[in-house]
This record gives sequence, C-alpha cells and structure tokens, in this order.
Amino acid sequence: MQTVGRLEGGERNRYWAIKSHPRLRYHAFGVLSVVGVPCFALLLPLLYGAALLARWHTSRRLRHVPGQDGPGDVESVALACFEDFFQIYPSAVYSPLVKSLELGYFSRYPVIGPSLEIAVGDGFFSSVLCKLRPTHIDFGTDLIYETLNSSRKHGVHRTLFVSDAEDIPFPDNSVSTVIMNNLMHHLPDRDRAAAEVWRVLKPGGVFLFTDNLAGWDAFSFEQRLLRGVGWRGLAGRVSRRKLKLMAQSLLASEEFWKRDAVTQRWDIVELQRFVGPPGMTISSIFEFLNLKFGQPTWRPLRRLLRSAWLRRRITGTLVTVVRNLIVLDARSAAGADAAFLFVALRKKGEAGGGRMLPPFVCPACKGELTSEGTGCLRCSGCGHSYPVVDGVPILLSYWEKVPKLTEYLMFHRNASPREYVT
Repeated sequence: MQTVGRLEGGERNRYWAIKSHPRLRYHAFGVLSVVGVPCFALLLPLLYGAALLARWHTSRRLRHVPGQDGPGDVESVALACFEDFFQIYPSAVYSPLVKSLELGYFSRYPVIGPSLEIAVGDGFFSSVLCKLRPTHIDFGTDLIYETLNSSRKHGVHRTLFVSDAEDIPFPDNSVSTVIMNNLMHHLPDRDRAAAEVWRVLKPGGVFLFTDNLAGWDAFSFEQRLLRGVGWRGLAGRVSRRKLKLMAQSLLASEEFWKRDAVTQRWDIVELQRFVGPPGMTISSIFEFLNLKFGQPTWRPLRRLLRSAWLRRRITGTLVTVVRNLIVLDARSAAGADAAFLFVALRKKGEAGGGRMLPPFVCPACKGELTSEGTGCLRCSGCGHSYPVVDGVPILLSYWEKVPKLTEYLMFHRNASPREYVT
C-alpha cells in the first residue's frame, strides 16, 4: 500500500462541510475567545511543565548526537526564521519546527515568474519565504476564500483566486514555478494534482512541495503510547479516525514519487525527508496540550500569553526546544524514519519562453473567460459562469453544487478577516 487514509474531492471535500455555517462559526469563535480564557489558564502549568521537560530532554539528546562542522543551508534558514512563527503559535512546537524547516528547503530554489502558489492559507508562510528570497509571487490560490481574504494583508501575491488544485484555471505550459506547502496530503488524488501542475508548467518549470509520510501519524505520542503498551487495535482505530477528521492521506514512503508514472514526465531534483521521531513526538504532545493540531494557537491562549511573564517562561522555553530539535533534525533527518518529505520536480523539456502572465481559463473546459461587469466571468466555450467576490474570482467548476457557498462568500466578504486562518 502506497498511501494511508482515503479522501474525497470536489464538492464533497470535507473542507466545504467544515466551512458551511460561516455565521455560526464566526460568532462561536468570538464566544470561545472569552469563555476559553479560564479553561486555557488551567492548562498553563501543564504547558510550562512539559516545556521544561522537553527542554531538558532535547538538550540532553543534543549532547549525545554527533555534530557536524557547521549548520547546513536548510538548518541555517530554519534557525534564522523559526521564531517568526511563535507570534502565531506561541505555545506550540509543531508549526515553528516544521514550517521553518520547510522554508529552509523552499528558499534554496528561485521563484521564477510567472509563478503560482497553491494553498496560500493565511499567507504568512509565503510572506516569510519572500523575505528570505526577496520577490513577489504572481498568483496565489486556495480552495477557501476566507484564507485568501486573510492573506491580502501580506501583499505577497499580485493576484488571488479560489480554485481546486486538481483543476487549475490556466492554459497549458503557462507558468514557470509552482509551490505548494502543506497541501498534497489533503488531496484525494496526488497523481491527478501532479498531472495538473505538469500541464500548466512550462518545459523546464519547477514544482516545489511538501508531503506527509506515515511517520506523521506513527511517531505521534498517542500512537507510540498505545502501541508501546500493546493496544495495537485501539491504535489503529485512533489513527483511522484521526486521519479522517483531519482529511489526510499519508505516504508509506518517498518511493511514491519515484514511480515510472512520475519519472516519465518529471526529473526528480530533490527528495528529502525531515522531522524525525523525536521532533514529531514532542510536537504532537504540545499540539495535544494546545487542544489543536496544526492550526494557529487558540485566541484565548494567545491572549493569556500576552503577559510578558508567561510568554518569557512558556514561549521562551519552547524557543530553546525548537532550536534544539532543528539542530537534531539536521544531524539525523537522512535516516530512514521521518514525518515529512520535501519534493522538487522539474518538468522534462527545454526551458524557454517569456514571462508574460497567463490569462485565466475555464476550469471545466479550459475555454477563454470573458468579464461580464465586476461580478462575473463567463466561459466563451461552455457558457459556465464564475462569480467574482471583492476582486477574487471563484474559479471552481462545481461552485454551484457546494452547499451554502453563496452565503459563505457573502458573509466573509463583509466580515473582518481573521488574522490567522488555516
């Protein structure tokens, strides 16, 4: 088996179910930001105690792992930028560790235009990337309008639009660089997504992305605990439920990206594992204590950590933990066990062509789109129409089938965008 977990796409994608009651979700977050403060206050002693233990454990482990002459390029970038992520995740290890290492890999490659970022999220990751490699990204897309709306404040992308990664609304051979961070494992069909990126890339164009390996789940603290005491059946049920809830499909190994179906179309530039068992186990403990997994720290906890005294103790201790884990990962990530995979693929063929920005095309038939005023784009081929909300085209071939999408778009067009969204 090459993957673990099974997902559905299109209008049945689980993310639409999550986002289908925008008004309720928006006001619920407002209520939780108040009533959640005393609840999270009770967790602070646990967080601080865990942070102290993690600092002791990682420092001790660091002394017993052979070092190298100096930090490599990935490690240097990660060490330089990981603290930026503590403004969003002040009591976590997972995102500061993983995202800073991802930036280390992405920053090794130039973003040549025309460029496209798939899965923009709230735009923070790409804003840090563009500071490391001073540039802009021509196009940014995400399945969720709410996240694109939040990303505007960073000003990294010249044009934003909503689309499905398996139906990119660009002509063939039209972009030079595609980057995709933290998405591939959420897609129902990796091969289809890669084929669609291959279609829009020019010959010689580069596709940079990260993927999640089976170690993402296997090295989590609950799996190691349950399997350690012999409860393998329960561990399997917990794993299946977790992957379904979080809409994830994991790779058994990087061999998935070495198959003939891939190498016939692509040159493999780089496949690199990162974040080993210690980093993933410690990260998952703090995600559990934060009552989340991968999302930004809950607003009530961020409010509590505005206290300089609390922030100095909890966040300050975790800064040391993440720094230790980055160095440990650089020394041992080449081993067989890891939770993540960085992939760089180059489309076969001779590079060439200008840097003219491509026009949007119909995601359903790839026909030409024409503007009908400020609120709609229409395909001259199949006649399909696509709404434009506050300057953001909604280029989904199935947008009319998504429950409550119109309500969702109108609500978030008028609501103040949340600062950090995934």
